[in-house]
Amino acid sequence: MLNRQLFIALSVLFACVGANTAAHAQEGKIGYVNMSEVVEGYHKTKAYDAEFKQKYEQKQKEIESKTAALKQLESSMELLSDDAREQKIRELQAKADEVKRLTNYANRDLQVEKRKLLSDVLKDVDAAVKAYGEAKGFTLLVDDAAILYASSGMEVTEDIISQLNAGR
Repeated sequence: MLNRQLFIALSVLFACVGANTAAHAQEGKIGYVNMSEVVEGYHKTKAYDAEFKQKYEQKQKEIESKTAALKQLESSMELLSDDAREQKIRELQAKADEVKRLTNYANRDLQVEKRKLLSDVLKDVDAAVKAYGEAKGFTLLVDDAAILYASSGMEVTEDIISQLNAGR
């Protein structure tokens, strides 16, 4: 009988401790962040976009210059003899291949550059979100893309953007 009472008392004690621990674990500060907005609002993103646009325009001008030379060569073929025309056709084909290669290389280089710049931005944003969460005592910060409903008071997007841009 005593063993049974001791067993019940211990069971109740462990249940209370377990419930208290579970309730304590559920307490915590939770927030959400619009990561797309943070990336767009980050000053480095804007600087990188301007840098990327400049590189894109430079490559585009180079391609347009080669294309214009190709068209000029093409238009000069009308007045040539058959032998000279065949020579110009081969030259024209070589130039067309060069323009195609240049375009492919430019596109590849620009894609690599864009991925690198975006990777740098995402590293900074990730570090800022983690630092903000730790500094403000958050248990969990999630991207708002994964949220179906949350109170607007839980959003910390603007705070993180401000923190990122404060270190200009």
